[in-house]
Amino acid sequence: VFGGVAEPTGQARALALLAEAIRKSGQQAAPAIASLPEVVLLEDLPASVEGMPVLGVSDESLGPLPFDRTATLLVTGPPGSGRSTTVATLVAALRRAEPRTELHYFGHPRSPLVANPSWDGAGAGADVVAQHAEALAERLRAHEGEVPPMAVVIDGISEFLSTEADMPLQELLRACRSVGVLVIAEGPTSEIGGSWPLLQAVKSARHGIILQPDQLDGEVVFKTPFPRAKRADFPVGRGLYVRQGRTVRVQVAVP
Repeated sequence: VFGGVAEPTGQARALALLAEAIRKSGQQAAPAIASLPEVVLLEDLPASVEGMPVLGVSDESLGPLPFDRTATLLVTGPPGSGRSTTVATLVAALRRAEPRTELHYFGHPRSPLVANPSWDGAGAGADVVAQHAEALAERLRAHEGEVPPMAVVIDGISEFLSTEADMPLQELLRACRSVGVLVIAEGPTSEIGGSWPLLQAVKSARHGIILQPDQLDGEVVFKTPFPRAKRADFPVGRGLYVRQGRTVRVQVAVP
């Protein structure tokens, strides 16, 4: 028993004296044990890692975590978990990694994302979204050769179910998959678990970010088992990045 006493305070005191003696002897101090920060600025991270844009910081390496831009990506979580900020981060990350990326927004007039200056094309409201989705799908189907860097963002996807935009968005998703255009879909966890064809189309890739997750969300949303975790372990902007049945805890960067 270090220090010759069984009482924890006495042992801590003896260890502190040992540490001081080691420092005075000139030994190099051990590095501090780091933890995942609660705030990460996107500008402090590299623009890309292994050719992929960067989402935030991984708790496995405490280094930048890239995301796959070849598969439909779902952003979900409960209200107030940071979904809109996460979408804004993904958009900014795409532009950082490839400035030529063309960005198209489909959402709602009341969303904070609709005013994002990054959009090359934007439609807000079911009727406008339907028209814009049909036009973009037709453009993608008619395109010959490789499509230039492009991404489509569907904000609040569950709100378009059974509206005039439902079928046009499904057609757009099929057109995007056929030519390799990234689709980022966003919606609250409570509304994503349904079996509507539009929701199934964005969940089928089993790829995305779930903020402040519950353990049961893994099977319901991504058909992927989630590790045990407490909601208190996930501040705003922290969640699990899911890809090919694997999960990584991530603090999403702030753009």
